[in-house]
Amino acid sequence: FPQQFKSCYKIGLLGVSICYILNIKILVALMNDPYKIKSKSQDKTNFSRVIIASILIVVLIILNLYLAVCFVSDTKEAFSNSPNYFDLFYYTIITFTTVGYGDIVPITMEAKIVSSLISITNIICITIFLSTILSYRDKIKSDI
Repeated sequence: FPQQFKSCYKIGLLGVSICYILNIKILVALMNDPYKIKSKSQDKTNFSRVIIASILIVVLIILNLYLAVCFVSDTKEAFSNSPNYFDLFYYTIITFTTVGYGDIVPITMEAKIVSSLISITNIICITIFLSTILSYRDKIKSDI
């Protein structure tokens, strides 16, 4: 498994980048029109479907960012303390939540770019997630 990451570095980063862009695009589309979410019940006031869809998209974005961290870490010593894959997942979550304890530090330029992308994505996701939920809730109240 680790050797496959090293051999597929460029194509893997390209695939992760495409998935990341598509997930952000879906999140923005969800923000623009929460009624695009299809569900079995045709109840337009079903607020839980928007929350569940938003959470699932954010989880997919976090997994995309984790894969990007894994691809970057396998090229050379990109992070301090020689982290394993679980440590890299921990690092992704800690960086995404902007806590950043500093126990794993990006060293190479690629690792620093991915770390910056994780932090910027957090701000975008929180902004879109909150605005979607609040605007959808206000729309439901105005329709009733």
